[in-house]
Amino acid sequence: MNVYFLLIAGVAILFFLYQKNKEVMKQLSFAQIVGVLLAYSLSIALILLAIVYVGFPLTESISNSIVQLILRFLFVIIVLFTVMFFLEKTARKITNGVFPQRNEEE
Repeated sequence: MNVYFLLIAGVAILFFLYQKNKEVMKQLSFAQIVGVLLAYSLSIALILLAIVYVGFPLTESISNSIVQLILRFLFVIIVLFTVMFFLEKTARKITNGVFPQRNEEE
């Protein structure tokens, strides 16, 4: 049952993101859209693999659970920001600067 919920939630999020960025998507070719989707998918996979196969084993030997939790949290934050930095650079290169757009509110 949880798998179906996650699948429906994933499709709903993708639909929402498409609706939100419809004008930007019209400027991109099919190959650019596929490239961006592939970059995002690989980024998610890389984040999950880093957390599960690097973050947890590194902190497993720490006996204090509070310190372990703090270190795991810091590791997740570092991995997320690092991957987000490279994902933004990659998406800009694939789309020639069209995507991702910055929200500049003044």
